[in-house]
Amino acid sequence: EQVISLRRVGRPAIAADGRQIAFEVRTVDWGENRFDTEIWLARDGEEPFQLTRTTKGSSTDPSFSPDGRWLGFLADRGDGRQLYLIRTAGGEAQRLTQGEEGVEEFRFAPDGKTIVFMRSEPEGENAKRAKSASASSRSKTPRPARAISGRSTWSSTLSRLRPRWPVQPRRMTTPNAPACPSHVS
Repeated sequence: EQVISLRRVGRPAIAADGRQIAFEVRTVDWGENRFDTEIWLARDGEEPFQLTRTTKGSSTDPSFSPDGRWLGFLADRGDGRQLYLIRTAGGEAQRLTQGEEGVEEFRFAPDGKTIVFMRSEPEGENAKRAKSASASSRSKTPRPARAISGRSTWSSTLSRLRPRWPVQPRRMTTPNAPACPSHVS
C-alpha cells in the first residue's frame, strides 16, 4: 500500500527553448479507488506547480507548442480522452475536440499553426464499412476502398494562438496494419 501511494512522475516534455518542462504526476485516490494523473509545470529557476486540475479523470501526454506559450494535453473529464490547450502562463484549459472515440495522440506542426491528432473510428462505422466493402467486392467494376478498420488523423489550424476549427477539419485515414506507421507526418 505504501509503494502504491507514492507519487509517480513521468512523461516529461521539454519546451523548445529548454526553459520549461511539463510532466505527469500520478497519485492514488483511495476514496474513489483509482489513480489520478495531473500535469505539472516547472520553469527554469522556479518551483514546479500543478497546471491541470481534473476533478473526475486524468490529464496526460503534455506537449509544448513550438513557441512554448501553449501546452497541449489529453484529458478524460467523463467524455473520453479529448484534446485540450492551456497557456503555460496559466488559465483555463480550452477543449479542442469532442466525440465518443476520443483522441489517441497529437502533435504540433513545427510552425505552431497546425495541430494534428489521431483517434479511432467508432466500431459501428468500421462494421458498416466492412459490410459495404464486402458487397462492393462482388461488383465487377473495381472501386476505391476506404480503410475498413483504422485510425483517423485529423488536422486543423490554430489562429492567433487561439484554437479555431473550420467546419470540417482535414481527415486522413490509415489502416491498422503492422507495416503502417502509428502516425502521419
